[in-house]
Amino acid sequence: MPRSLFFIGGIDMSNVCMRCGKERIVIEEWIELVETERRTNQIRHMKTTCPDPECQKMVDESLAKEKVKNEERKAEKIENDRVLKEERQKRIEQALLKPIKVKGRK
Repeated sequence: MPRSLFFIGGIDMSNVCMRCGKERIVIEEWIELVETERRTNQIRHMKTTCPDPECQKMVDESLAKEKVKNEERKAEKIENDRVLKEERQKRIEQALLKPIKVKGRK
């Protein structure tokens, strides 16, 4: 069983490579202090890598492709939202310009 890197809420969290399943190595670790209105929170960050450099290279390439796809989807959604907003505004303007018909009146 892989060695645990950290503990969250009583749950043992391991960190294995998503491609080969080997236990990842911590190459950098730091703590960030985040100020809120009531207190200061500590956030522990860890930068990890696969012990196999070739595997890590493939993982990095895969993650870069995913990032590009996500950015494209986000840009597409923003554009779709803009178009929908314009169409909605046009329908509202058209509805306001139409005369209201009242039954029983000519």
